[in-house]
This record gives sequence, structure tokens and C-alpha cells, in this order.
Amino acid sequence: MAVTEGKLREDLFHRLECLPHHLRRLRERGVDMKQLRSFFSKSRMSRRHPQILSRDALARLYQASLAG
Repeated sequence: MAVTEGKLREDLFHRLECLPHHLRRLRERGVDMKQLRSFFSKSRMSRRHPQILSRDALARLYQASLAG
């Protein structure tokens, strides 16, 4: 966990844990697909795994979001 690894302060973790949060499913976020792809393509994970969100995968996710 990030707290035990020293990457996240314990007091901040507990504050965040108490806040209610809701993340919409990816298929409900069709308009966000391009922004998400841009974010992931610039991430460190993308450099290690470039196939994470290809253009084809993005197109499929967007189509799935339209199909609802």
C-alpha cells in the first residue's frame, strides 16, 4: 500500500477514505475517451506497455459506450 511504502501520508489517506466517491463506468464516459487515451499514452506505464490503449482499443471502447 502507498502509505506503508511512504508514497502517501497516512493522514491524507484517512481523509480521502472518508470522502464519498463515485466513478462512472468507462462505457459511460464516451466523451472522455480521447482525454483518457492522451493521459495513458503519456504515462510511464505506456512506455513499458505501449499496447495498453491503442487506437483500435479506443475505437472499440467508444463504440461500446455508444451502444450503451
